[in-house]
Amino acid sequence: MDNENPIVEINRAYRRVVDFCSDDELGGPVGATDSQIDALASAQGVAEVPIAVRQILRHIGMIEGVFAAQGTFCVSYLGPDAKEMAIEFVEELPRGVKSLDGPDNLLVVMKFQSECCLVVDGSDLGSENPPLWELSEDGRSPVRYSSTTTYFDIAADRACDYISWARRIDPRD
Repeated sequence: MDNENPIVEINRAYRRVVDFCSDDELGGPVGATDSQIDALASAQGVAEVPIAVRQILRHIGMIEGVFAAQGTFCVSYLGPDAKEMAIEFVEELPRGVKSLDGPDNLLVVMKFQSECCLVVDGSDLGSENPPLWELSEDGRSPVRYSSTTTYFDIAADRACDYISWARRIDPRD
């Protein structure tokens, strides 16, 4: 991870989930178009969307399918309110907690209800494959993923784990 083209890495992780799941289990993910992704950036007041983030949204940016168990990546739900929530999470962190360098220009990539969100630090927006930060309303220290592709690889594993769990609960064969 992190050494290849980020688009190739995102596609590989996504394909792993597609290959693991039946169509019903996959949940029919629908990607966002580049114009929808650009509208997301505009709604959040940022000039660009990193390539790796853009590729995730091209796969699951309208309907997440099995990835929805982790939160919404739907560009329609990640507007100014999501950004305001993320900035509040940063502002409520205890003093001395390592945080974002450019929170006012952050980009929200995913949110889970009003409890947590995944963001690109505004200072990293120019990177093709920036680190992602998981912020939460409970004030715990943010979780930092070393890159977008590292996060999405973990997300793909979680999606497959979720399907494995669901198969054990409801074996249809």
